[in-house]
Amino acid sequence: MSVILDFGKYRGKTLGELHTIDQGYLRWLLNQELLINNKPEIKEFLSSKFDANDLTYLLTWGKHKSKTIKWVFDNDKQYFSWLAKNQYVKDKCKKLWSEIESISKTTT
Repeated sequence: MSVILDFGKYRGKTLGELHTIDQGYLRWLLNQELLINNKPEIKEFLSSKFDANDLTYLLTWGKHKSKTIKWVFDNDKQYFSWLAKNQYVKDKCKKLWSEIESISKTTT
């Protein structure tokens, strides 16, 4: 996508570049109606890349890099279970651990 942002910390970057370097920012941007309401090309790109109803933790490593923890739960229960039992995740990845616990509680 060759749409170039004309605002914010990534002014001058294309949406395609941002999708590669900072998906978290794009997920945030998807929910900023005031910024994107008058820019249908931005809203269309973001809607095609992200589910606005799934704003859970975005994995930045591992076999499901760039997927949300909810997506992992829905599509790879074995990997989700491994994450939920992983001591490193529990000790070092507090935000991820919190979301794993939250998802686990809502499904039991």
